[in-house]
Parts: sequence; C-alpha cells; structure tokens
Amino acid sequence: MTLALPATRRLSRFSRLLPVLLALIGFAAPAAAQTTVVLSAPGSQLTDDTTIRGGGYSGVNYSTDSTLATKTSSDSSNVRRVLLKFDTANTIPAGASVSKAVLTLTLQSAAATSSRPIAVRRVTKSFLKGSATWSRYRSSSYWSSAGGDMAETWATTNVGRTAGSAVSFDVTSLVQ
Repeated sequence: MTLALPATRRLSRFSRLLPVLLALIGFAAPAAAQTTVVLSAPGSQLTDDTTIRGGGYSGVNYSTDSTLATKTSSDSSNVRRVLLKFDTANTIPAGASVSKAVLTLTLQSAAATSSRPIAVRRVTKSFLKGSATWSRYRSSSYWSSAGGDMAETWATTNVGRTAGSAVSFDVTSLVQ
C-alpha cells in the first residue's frame, strides 16, 4: 500500500514530539474552548515520516522517498512499516482538553487483491527521519526490537484497494 504525502514536510525545531506509526494525510485534534486544530496542511505539524523495511533492506533509510508504504509478508524483506512524528507541543495549547483526535489516511495505490488490516501503534522511541531504518531509530542507536519499538495498538481498521479511498482512526486516547 502506498500513501500520498503532504507537499512540504520539514519544520523547524520542536521541543516535544509525538511519534506515531503509520502514514498521514489528515489528523484533527480539537483543543480547549472548541478550537479545532488540523494537522494536515503542507508544512503542518508532521515533523518526520519515513518507511522502514525488514530483511535484506533493514539497514536502508527511505527518508528521501516521496511515498510511504506499508506491507505485511511472510518474506521479511517485503515487510514495511511507516513511522510518523507529530509536533503536538507547539500546536495544542498546554492544559488543553483533547475531546477528539482522528488520523485519516488516503490510499494512493495498492497491490493487494483484497482489504487488509492496518493499525496505529505508538512508537516508544523518538526516531530521526534521516537515519531511521528497520534496525535503528537514530544513526547510532538500535531499536530494542527490529522493526521499531512499538507500544500497544491504539486503533485498527481494514483498508481496501481503491486509490483515493480514505480510512480514519480514532486516536483520541493516544493524544490525551
């Protein structure tokens, strides 16, 4: 599965970042006083995103690719995951009560012949886009588990194979 990316993804320095696994097209988080914060515009608070791939590709960094891809396979060289990192510290006011947060992904293309599950999981280590691989989250730091140090699954849904279709995840409890 390949997902479309925002045109601009690089932002300046941020103090606190929320790493999340998967691909982003839209993410909305209502803040205090019924303010809606949308993290989907080019140059938004998606600070890092990359695909990591297992097997013989475990040392390859895909940060310069223009697409993000996920894939499950019995062949470890074909397994792919997407890492996303959002800047919520500079977007959501301190002390704000998040009443709803939704991650929406738009499918660019798919090779699968049927729908398949896709999940959102919290990444427990803050990765660097330019050095993250299946084996490492930073150039000199290894994941505890190859493929990323993942916490519990926050949301799962099935994704079809129709280009342009969108799937949404309720990730409210993840960002609260």
